[in-house]
Amino acid sequence: MNAQIYKLYQLASLSRTSKLSLDNIQALYHKLHAPAKNIPIIHVAGTNGKGSVSSKIAKALSLSSLKCGLFTSPHISSFRERIQINGQMIEEKYLEGQLKHLFSFIEENHLEIHFFELLVILALQYFEDQKVDVIVMEVGLGGRLDATNIISPILSIITSIGFDHTHILGDTLEKIAQEKAGIIKQGIPLVLGPKSTYFPILDRAKDLGAAIYQVSGHFSYYDEENSAIAKQALQNLSSRFVIPANALQEGLSIRPPCRMEVIKKGKQTVILDVAHNPEGIGELKKALEKRFPLQKFEILLGMSKDKDIEKFCEKLLSIADRVHLVRFYHPRLEVPETIAKYLQNKIPLDIHDSFEEVLESFPSHLLVCGSFFIMEPVRKLLGLSDVSDEVNLNEYFLPRS
Repeated sequence: MNAQIYKLYQLASLSRTSKLSLDNIQALYHKLHAPAKNIPIIHVAGTNGKGSVSSKIAKALSLSSLKCGLFTSPHISSFRERIQINGQMIEEKYLEGQLKHLFSFIEENHLEIHFFELLVILALQYFEDQKVDVIVMEVGLGGRLDATNIISPILSIITSIGFDHTHILGDTLEKIAQEKAGIIKQGIPLVLGPKSTYFPILDRAKDLGAAIYQVSGHFSYYDEENSAIAKQALQNLSSRFVIPANALQEGLSIRPPCRMEVIKKGKQTVILDVAHNPEGIGELKKALEKRFPLQKFEILLGMSKDKDIEKFCEKLLSIADRVHLVRFYHPRLEVPETIAKYLQNKIPLDIHDSFEEVLESFPSHLLVCGSFFIMEPVRKLLGLSDVSDEVNLNEYFLPRS
């Protein structure tokens, strides 16, 4: 393994002892002369949908003859997925050289920088060095104290408000909305999804003179809603960029991997979706009922420890014939025996030692959901040719509240 990638792995696997703060990343950002400060940036937050909305906007802009940088998280198979230009992942050669430079700079200046913060800086530096025309930047967690909130955007977007990361963001929707509202900037337009109209957001937008562009309507499933939010954002951006109608439509039509991704395996059907909270599984149910009416699914489920597993499982039961849990280690994944407590005596349930056991035995339709962290091994077994890392480079630990 390359020495710089190994250092990055060590950073990803460290338990974070400090609370959320922008102090260290702002110090590094300014010492590096604020990379990408003169490039237009679209900043996207939200409980659900922010990754899909970011990808749709970036695709439409890249199809409009623009060089568009995209930063998203977490990733499925390789951390290089997080930093892309016009759909191409950050180059390995650049990555190794820039990481070496950044690690040396951090050590010389005695800065404490965490994994996600380093990736934000790496992305901004890459986008500046590659002279992109525009950047779409997805928030990692929350908004107010997220590492991406060092930027000065030309447009802010909040896709939705729901219960997730409640031990960090707060245990009410109003508290969560207040954290998301932290991305709103003085005089910068704000696009709001239909599920984002909470007083902390509306009040902050009013106080800062941020014009609100509200997306409304009834949508049959989540991709339609995400497309409507992305479309409103692109309409706002059309005053600055020329976005042809065909680029707009094609951009809105795309979905990132593992968002209602349907894969045929002979006579079998596998659906991959990273729905991982109660609102997410509720929206996925609508999508499945539209695409596969009256169909029940065997479900391969994995969930992170910090999720509301009980409520998630309650919503899952109505579409499930059987649930499969796998003993697969990741520091943030809950063990199958704990998840099983919420499902026992309610539905047929199996615990396996490998994903192969599940993929070799399901009869017809298999839904894989609950966590990003189980997707990479499943995709590999399905024969999908993703670039993958030698070691898992997703964050091993969330920051403290």
